[in-house]
Amino acid sequence: MRKFNILTVLLAAALVFLPFHSTAAVSSPDSSIQVLPPTSPGWTFTGEQAQSYLGFSWMPAGDVNGDRFDDLIIGAYGYDTATLNNAGRVYLFTGSDIGLDPSSPDWVMDGEQDGAYLGYSLAGAGDVNCDGYGDVLLGSHGYDLSAKSVANAGRAYLYLGSADGLDLSPGWIFTGSQTNQYVGIKVAGLGDVNGDGCYDFAVGASGYDGETTDEGIVYVFYGSPTGPALIPDWTAESDQVSSNFGATLSEAGDVNGDGYADLLVGADHYDYGTTDEGAAFAWYGSESGFGDPGHPANADWMAESNQTVRFFALLLGSAGDVNDDGYDDVLVSSWEHDHPTANEGAVFLWYGSELGINEGAAGNPDNAGWLAESNANGYAFGSVTGIPGDINHDGYDDVIVGCQLGTPGIFVYFGSELGPNLGVNGDLANWDWHADQPAIPGMFNAFFARQAGSAGDLNGDGVDDLAASSHYYYEEAANPLYRAGKIWTYYTTAGVINGTVTYIGPDNPLIEISASLALSGPPESNDYQFGGDSYSLRGLLDGSYYIAAVIDYNGSGGPPDPTDPVTFYDPDHDGNPNPVVISPGERVNGIDFEIYGAVLFLPIVLK
Repeated sequence: MRKFNILTVLLAAALVFLPFHSTAAVSSPDSSIQVLPPTSPGWTFTGEQAQSYLGFSWMPAGDVNGDRFDDLIIGAYGYDTATLNNAGRVYLFTGSDIGLDPSSPDWVMDGEQDGAYLGYSLAGAGDVNCDGYGDVLLGSHGYDLSAKSVANAGRAYLYLGSADGLDLSPGWIFTGSQTNQYVGIKVAGLGDVNGDGCYDFAVGASGYDGETTDEGIVYVFYGSPTGPALIPDWTAESDQVSSNFGATLSEAGDVNGDGYADLLVGADHYDYGTTDEGAAFAWYGSESGFGDPGHPANADWMAESNQTVRFFALLLGSAGDVNDDGYDDVLVSSWEHDHPTANEGAVFLWYGSELGINEGAAGNPDNAGWLAESNANGYAFGSVTGIPGDINHDGYDDVIVGCQLGTPGIFVYFGSELGPNLGVNGDLANWDWHADQPAIPGMFNAFFARQAGSAGDLNGDGVDDLAASSHYYYEEAANPLYRAGKIWTYYTTAGVINGTVTYIGPDNPLIEISASLALSGPPESNDYQFGGDSYSLRGLLDGSYYIAAVIDYNGSGGPPDPTDPVTFYDPDHDGNPNPVVISPGERVNGIDFEIYGAVLFLPIVLK
């Protein structure tokens, strides 16, 4: 006897609302049921050595081999080779219809020197040379130039994708020229900032000396069919001593909707009226790129913390379009921000617009469009990757935040027409989806979710997946490798949308759940008696809704046939469908959907 609970079906299905009125024909979907990842990971990978710090950095790599599955790169900057200490190592795992291969990476690259720290920073660069394959950026900020005569000059590498995956030799290298310049301390793919069809990227060097000592610099390189140039196409610098400018940077998406990608740069020790308050800067792309060399004075937008030493802008990035208004939005993290709880940590979101971020006005915590905070002292809340993702497949990008201490975990606030969390500020109690730190025997502080965010679509089902890492991970008993590090991925699975249901009844829309299970053998009477699991509804207008499910039992992929069961929401088990009522302003979460009964004849008539 086979039984499948409703959560299993939903995780195996692409879900869509099909509105019906009386006997009207099917219209286009206008919202969706949440497709949610499980709260337990679907794939993990653990560092190979003690103190390799795997997972300090990881990023979606894009599709490096053209197989239409996104891939994942993971850094272990403390990795020792047979002859080099702290050379660093980077792993690439390629996606597939079952996600990532748990047995071994598909590509590995080691640092060139002692203390090179390859993989401290890495990024998917997009298609830099316009050949149809994703490319990968690696940073090695500890690289020494000329046999250590210029220590920590730093180096960045671009590895090109192909049908065979990433090349074994870099297609481009950029090396610093100053002691403690730290080129590659942060690297980032930017998208297409000048509209030429090839993707562009940025390299940070937080220790750069220009007119000011340790002011930091960001180098931007434009892609082309022949690859990037060996000298930067554009630069920006902080004009301030030891601001840590360029230690973090990210794509911003297209915040003003002009068709050109934009740039975000952080300087977490920048002074702007308050000592070491931190600041974020944005420059907008155009047909000519970013224009004149960048300085704080000519940034298109900036935001500041107005608090002393709160690591504001240590992490930042694009939020995607969380309210689906056609403009990308941005996130800026502040791990120890007071709001009002001391050192609680917060993530601030500012919306894009035709005038740019925050309607063109400078940002500060008081005028953020939305924020999420821990409400608890010392929680280090606010880890973000800056890689947008729509994990519930409702057409809105979601805000994905990691909390490292106190209550370690991943917290997701779903986008909507009103913004994240239906426009209500987020905290550790009102998230839309959450996963706790996995049980780690013997660990006191694993810094789980030091990096948490979208991993891209690793299994090719059209829905973004999640990942989180712990670079301090070890298990005293089972895995004594001290601070080896570990990464976890959470797959959101969707399948084929199939079928139609004819609804005859009250003038209420019908929510149709269509699932492809591809089970073998004839249906059994108890195959489709679901119940006991909770999931949520989002994105629906106020009103009453009926629920029915069509299941493609034989995996034909076509319209329903007589072997495809149809069920409906009937919690009182009287054989008649019951509506789900959404009141004005109500958020509908955690409804226990018990769908009973299977009808093997189509079309079904719900009366």
